[in-house]
Amino acid sequence: MRDLRSQEGSMLVLLIGVIAALAIMASTLVMLTGNVQSNTAQERTRSKAFDVAEGGLDYYMNQMALGWPKGVASPPAFNSAAFRSLDQFNNPSEYPNPAGGAAFANVTVYDNDQTVNGKVNEGYSVAASPHTDANGDGKVWLVATGATGRKAAGIQVKVNRTPVNTQFPKGIAVYAGGNMTSNGGGNNPKITVEDSGGPGNQVHGYVKGTIDTVTVFDQSSANPVIPSVGSLGQYVPPLSDLIPDSMVNQIIALAQTLGRYYDTTQGASLPADKTGLCVIRVADGTTVDLGNNGGINSLESPGILMILGPEGGSGNAITLDMGGNQDFWGVLYTDGRFKSSHGTPDIHGMVICKSNMDMKGTPGILYNASVIANLANQWTLTVNQVPNTWRELRPTPAP
Repeated sequence: MRDLRSQEGSMLVLLIGVIAALAIMASTLVMLTGNVQSNTAQERTRSKAFDVAEGGLDYYMNQMALGWPKGVASPPAFNSAAFRSLDQFNNPSEYPNPAGGAAFANVTVYDNDQTVNGKVNEGYSVAASPHTDANGDGKVWLVATGATGRKAAGIQVKVNRTPVNTQFPKGIAVYAGGNMTSNGGGNNPKITVEDSGGPGNQVHGYVKGTIDTVTVFDQSSANPVIPSVGSLGQYVPPLSDLIPDSMVNQIIALAQTLGRYYDTTQGASLPADKTGLCVIRVADGTTVDLGNNGGINSLESPGILMILGPEGGSGNAITLDMGGNQDFWGVLYTDGRFKSSHGTPDIHGMVICKSNMDMKGTPGILYNASVIANLANQWTLTVNQVPNTWRELRPTPAP
């Protein structure tokens, strides 16, 4: 009995030690659990910031397809409010506003004008590279950032554009699906070659019906316009062979995508701005006036103006009128007739009309191969990431 009583104290000490160890382990477990939860929450917030950066990048690439920053043209501004309103990101409890007033998302454009490892036009400089496709190679770098809560993320990637191929035929100054009238009066020729595109390139003018005088075509210079007139027994190809309906439909679809399609038969108003790509549907018998003075488009940025009849109907009685000292660079296309009975307007490029062509004034139709070529690079079909250029950037932490 004396031996057992002598061991009671040591058992108490052992019990206290076990309890203390368990308490320490419990405290450690609580701290560890708290740290894991904190780290998990921070990682989740960081992952959301990365989602914002990636979402901003995709959103901006779609914007660039509507307005690629060519030459000195400014890049499209990143519409942060519109991006924030997207279903994926409009819940502030899921994507809290960044701390310290930082931008929720942003994308910056840099031209690929820097030499890297001997490769020209490979990289970019934050300090020196322009924010446009200044070198004109159809490639730029995008730097996208996203921030939510106290976390931020960054991405860089090179993108390139696929231009819309307008596929307009080369070497056609005019096509009249009806008759061509021109009073001559010492003002001929009125249809000439401004730029043939190179030595030996032929330029043609087609008139399906009758013509007052073939002297309206310049046939005496080193770069003549070769006339083909149906009433004179010469072959005039169907317009659909030169400009198929599929091509017209593609241009209409592009105009709709760019917000440049106006169907006045469905309540739309005639646009005052007819630059760039512009497709207008009007009721048969309507006259569309291009104005009398000024300029529409340019050699570097030509346009396509289509005046079409009502969908599913005829447009033969539509009139596209042009006079004064107006200049147009690009392709004029109408389901009806082209009229220029006053002034001295000039069209640099190509004129296509399914009906008659009235040349009684002193217009100048100057075929320009460079205008037709520049149309092929004027609008963007898609913007895509260049493989193996995507990289996550070290972000600037939110305050």
